[in-house]
Amino acid sequence: MTMPDFEHLVDLERMRLLLEAQSRITGLRAAILDARNNPLVALPGPELCERFHRPQAVAGTDCCEIESLIREFAATHAGDEGQVFRCRHGLRAFAVPIVVDGRRLATYCSGKYYQANDKPDAACWREQARNLGLDENACLAAVDGVPVLTPEQERDHIDFARNLVQSLVEAGVKNLSLRDEISRRRASEQEASFFRTLVEKTGDPIFVLDPADGFRMVYVNPAACKHFGMDPETILRMRLPDWDPLFDEERIAEMLREKTYLQPLLIETVHRVASGKLVPVEVTSSPLEYGGRLLTAGFFHDISERKAIEASLREKDLLLLQQSRMAAMGEMISYIAHQWRQPLNIIGLFAQTLEIASGKPTIDRAYVTTAVEKITEVVQHMSATIDDFRNFFRTDQDPQLFDLKDICGRIIAFIAEALKLENIEIVCSAPQAVVAMGYPNEFWHVLLNLLNNAKEALIERGVAAPRIALEIGREENRAVVRVRDNSGGIPPDCIDRIFDRYFSTKGDGTGLGLYISKIIIEKRMAGCLTVCNVDGGAEFRIELPVA
Repeated sequence: MTMPDFEHLVDLERMRLLLEAQSRITGLRAAILDARNNPLVALPGPELCERFHRPQAVAGTDCCEIESLIREFAATHAGDEGQVFRCRHGLRAFAVPIVVDGRRLATYCSGKYYQANDKPDAACWREQARNLGLDENACLAAVDGVPVLTPEQERDHIDFARNLVQSLVEAGVKNLSLRDEISRRRASEQEASFFRTLVEKTGDPIFVLDPADGFRMVYVNPAACKHFGMDPETILRMRLPDWDPLFDEERIAEMLREKTYLQPLLIETVHRVASGKLVPVEVTSSPLEYGGRLLTAGFFHDISERKAIEASLREKDLLLLQQSRMAAMGEMISYIAHQWRQPLNIIGLFAQTLEIASGKPTIDRAYVTTAVEKITEVVQHMSATIDDFRNFFRTDQDPQLFDLKDICGRIIAFIAEALKLENIEIVCSAPQAVVAMGYPNEFWHVLLNLLNNAKEALIERGVAAPRIALEIGREENRAVVRVRDNSGGIPPDCIDRIFDRYFSTKGDGTGLGLYISKIIIEKRMAGCLTVCNVDGGAEFRIELPVA
């Protein structure tokens, strides 16, 4: 606390009344000077000084000298000891500094009086009165009115004055400190009341848990009680497993050991409310130290509506994915037709030769065996094509590891015949094996869509030496697949909208292929799908998490 001035610590009017009472008892006149030596409280001096000395030129100067000495003492004295001063007329006064915490706040002055063994005799005063032209009898009467103190009385008065005024000031300091403390407490209580009201009136459910007591609830606001449909007394007897069926005791024990519950936490879970219904919530919590205990406090809110919206969006995305797959079915059947055309021709040729061989007198058993083996091989190849077709329309349930090079090789084999008919060259570069995490069938769908788009762009624009290149690699902690063609690239006014739903550069396009591809890569597989124009063509870049 900054030490205030003397006048802010002591009631000056009461101090004046105190000094007047002291003057009536002892005959001593007193004054209090502030830190700048200005009088705060001052009683008139004795009649001898005020009536007979001050009005005179020389005597007045002698009389005022003692006051100058007192002011000089007050301005320069650093301690708290008093000092006695004597004027040329033999009158005495003393000054006592009023010091608190090393700072002089004021100076107490008292006088004037004679010391018993230093009082001038009557003859001296009569002579002075005659020299000054004063009434001798009146002057001597004024001299008799001046108090006379023994040295012991003088010391007692100084000690009394020091202790009295010092006690009053220190009491004032304590009172001021008490007032400040009361003011701070009131402000603190008002602030606490504000925040209590804020917490109690807010619509957000707020809670406090005690980790040391099995994460027992130690506070809930009315909004939390409304959420659970219970009264506070019931909730405050509950522990975390009582309302959270997803509570993992082992995980909480690990959190307690590692003190990870001391970190801010944001989780999604469910709450079991009074009706037994499970309500999805998002919980935010942070550590709270209170009353020597380490607690965790936070708030939560019902996310049922958000979950419903998310579920609806997922259903829509799945529906669009199915629509996209159905739209791709025609292309798939076309690829199967291309793949089956040559195998069917082979089977037909072997069937004809076997029929011819059966009409001969002798049958070449070795040839028949070879023909049957070849037919079986071709049928197995055709069966594998059907498996690829069936797998394409199967939805992966859980993310899994898959080899990007293997997937790309199977897709290239699947569409190779169709590309060959259009004289489109396709090459795949994979310097190293790269295993990604995700949904392989859905990745197949994305890659097939990108290859189809490249094929159609090359055919539509009549590129002289059409070419599609796949590059598979790894960059830091991401698997990367690039699909590049030399069809001239995507028009600048379209490239920023190429992944928008229902946007298509083809007259008969659905505008779903690239939109669904981006959802699969970015939302389903935590990857990234982007496009840019490079080297006279378009390049689609797929990034996926690696194993």
